[in-house]
Amino acid sequence: MRKSLSPKRVQEAKPAPIDVSESLIGKGSRFAGNFSCVGMLRIEGECAGTISVSGVLVITCGATVEAEIDADDVIIAGTAKGTITARHSVLLTSTAKVRADIRSRGFKLEDGGLYSGLVSRIAEGVDTVVPQY
Repeated sequence: MRKSLSPKRVQEAKPAPIDVSESLIGKGSRFAGNFSCVGMLRIEGECAGTISVSGVLVITCGATVEAEIDADDVIIAGTAKGTITARHSVLLTSTAKVRADIRSRGFKLEDGGLYSGLVSRIAEGVDTVVPQY
């Protein structure tokens, strides 16, 4: 016998608004090449190449990325190599292992996170880079 959905379950099952996009490169998946999207990109697998996100890029714990990254915000809990440009902020969590040059308006490295590279701050309202020491 088929169960009907309660009004609450129907409300929860509604799709996200059309202008909001969520993309996923799942655990066990591999991608190489150029990837771009609008909204949020969550990487749980392996990626190599160029990644461009008009929104938030999340690299989860266990994910491996070797890429030139361009996004509004970047959150890394996994492993990343390459270059990272974030128009707003970069957060490296306590499980992050990152070897990259970073350009961003904001940068945070949580205790336990590993980072090697150069961090440059993008000045507010200007596209020039101000070295951080």
